[in-house]
Amino acid sequence: MSTSVNDIEEYLKEQGYTFKYSGDDLLKVDSFSALSEPRQNSLIWIRHLDKFNISSLDTDLDLLIVTDNTNEESRKYNVISTRDPRSVYFSILSHFFLTPPSPEVSSTATILTTNIGTDVSIGHHSFIDRGVSIGNRTIIRNGVSIQGDVTIGEDCLIESGVVIGSGGFGFYYSADGCPKKIPDFCGVRIGDRVEIGANAAINRGTLSDTILEDDVKIGELVLVAHNGHVHQRALVVSGTMLGGSADIGEDSYVGLASCVMNQAHVGRNTLIGMGAVVIRNVADAHVVVGNPARTIRRNEPAGP
Repeated sequence: MSTSVNDIEEYLKEQGYTFKYSGDDLLKVDSFSALSEPRQNSLIWIRHLDKFNISSLDTDLDLLIVTDNTNEESRKYNVISTRDPRSVYFSILSHFFLTPPSPEVSSTATILTTNIGTDVSIGHHSFIDRGVSIGNRTIIRNGVSIQGDVTIGEDCLIESGVVIGSGGFGFYYSADGCPKKIPDFCGVRIGDRVEIGANAAINRGTLSDTILEDDVKIGELVLVAHNGHVHQRALVVSGTMLGGSADIGEDSYVGLASCVMNQAHVGRNTLIGMGAVVIRNVADAHVVVGNPARTIRRNEPAGP
């Protein structure tokens, strides 16, 4: 199905994006393509125009290019220029080219709760315990286990193999010197629009709930241990380990395969570098890297 550039412009205005368009006002696109293999009448993305030889593109192709700037050479093409081309590009693709599947609950899923919202999808061989509550339009993929007292908000995505509500790794030593499991009395609270990647584990809380606030995104193979608290809009990248009672501030980014020590606090708008090992509290708006993690600079917000 073809989409006109006028429809795309109207959509971007409705979404509040700032952009400029130069090119054929009658242009229509019917697909998207990679920059390395551009196709006729497709939408492509160039992150930084000054780092790409745009003249290498075939000028005979009618392309709609989303990029961060314009120059004399780019005026031969149809260009949407914007400060955040990635956000604009994938927003267009999601709106015009993505067809979400119809909600479906697999016959092989074991579902013990009745507290499930409307338009919820649950995949093959998933287990949903009695104490679980699932909000509207949430998608739960295949082989997911959700047990105990767990609340999941609306419009969430739980990928295959995720375990939510399992017991944490906590022990005390009895009088005879043997390690005894500390029971986990509490549950898990997950907000709206949260995404949890494949094979992640979210432990239930011991004396307080484990919490993932609204718009949190968790990557594949992440552990959020008991009593952890990840605040709104934080991103926790694949392979990361958050120790028990770790607290991740809002709008923070925890890089690939990082570790945050139990009870450590990471401030808001902070960036934890790839593979960093955080063993002490990190203040707001810092960038920390290394093992042990150390501050290398402030994490300044982007300018206007």
